[in-house]
Amino acid sequence: MSNKSTIWVDLTHLLNWEGRFTGIERLEYNVAKHLAKLPRVKFFSYNQSARAFNELPAETLHIFADGYGGIKKSSAPRNVSLLNKILPMAKKIAPRKVRTFIKKNLMINDAASRLVVPHPFIAGDTVFVAATFSDVGFLDNLIELKKNAGVKLTYLVHDIIPIVRPNYVKQWDTDHFSTYYSRLMPAADKILAVSKSTKNDLLEFCESRRIVPPSIEVIHEGGDFNIVKNPVRPAELGKIKDFLLCVGTFEVRKNYTILYYAYKQAVREGIKLPPIVLVGRTGWLVNDIQHIISKDPEVKDLILHFDSIDDKGLAWVFKNCMFTVQPSFYEGWGLPVDESLHYGKLCLSSDASSLPEVGQDFTEYFSPFDSRECMEKIAYFASHPSEVKKREEKIAKKYKPVSWQQSAQQIYEKIS
Repeated sequence: MSNKSTIWVDLTHLLNWEGRFTGIERLEYNVAKHLAKLPRVKFFSYNQSARAFNELPAETLHIFADGYGGIKKSSAPRNVSLLNKILPMAKKIAPRKVRTFIKKNLMINDAASRLVVPHPFIAGDTVFVAATFSDVGFLDNLIELKKNAGVKLTYLVHDIIPIVRPNYVKQWDTDHFSTYYSRLMPAADKILAVSKSTKNDLLEFCESRRIVPPSIEVIHEGGDFNIVKNPVRPAELGKIKDFLLCVGTFEVRKNYTILYYAYKQAVREGIKLPPIVLVGRTGWLVNDIQHIISKDPEVKDLILHFDSIDDKGLAWVFKNCMFTVQPSFYEGWGLPVDESLHYGKLCLSSDASSLPEVGQDFTEYFSPFDSRECMEKIAYFASHPSEVKKREEKIAKKYKPVSWQQSAQQIYEKIS
């Protein structure tokens, strides 16, 4: 990349996200925030209705506040929701030039007649996308720009779980990812993967489709999470004192079923386990297990799910839990494990996919398919606080988190 070329960072996924950020959105926001401080970096979004790419000022990132919550939810139709989401917030917190720019460039009604050019890129620029956009047309347009305008295309890939583990998602997701990556991999100039596990999955996918893979390099996600100055005990906890913590969307891939079997087995064998608090929004394919957990008189007071704990509450439960548990079947990275270490907490984690890359030797592992092993490890550490303390002392002494600034710098250097 020449000293005059620009790195264009996509914000489309963030601007269309509704609700609180999950792991991918938090990564996108934090990386974008730090890339904004580096030279030759600009931002853009994709206007689906007009089939055009629009430049955005870096101040647009102010809309997202702290990187934990998305912008306000909108009931507007999809083709106008982006504008309606941004403007109410922009009026309050964004500088005047941001409000003016957004209103001028993101008006979607008659957008095609208002836009002078369909994209702001020039030959030699690099377009950087940090999320798989749901509209394949977005990718197709980028591929056309690569061919006709001479731009370079770099993607940050979190995972291709819908392809490698289709049993954890809906069929639409598998079909979409298969189509998307069949088009992306031959066209991309470079792929950045968030783990060695994801890189290996991408290489295997390319081999299975007889695609010559682009350059694939691994970057490390940031681990310096927002410090909440005054954490507050969530009212939802009631009178619970000693508890374990498990953070993540309640979806089938997160494998909360193993927690049910582990706790059920413990009850049957007379082993007392502390209650475990599950924090995360409800996802997909989990109606049956949610019903079973919430209605089983033997465990319903031991496995507790809360989907609306705010930032102060989340910080409090991390700081005050005995230790954390992450039983996931498969991850692209595993941000909750990193977050647990950031708070100085021992994590009992599944040994699947990328999780050992995250937890290293600070984490205790078990098979995501062995509920007895899971139960025994929970029981051991719950009844041996001195062992937990030793692990925490090791984390405090030796764990070195990668900052979001360092992560963004890695990305910047690999693109440059």
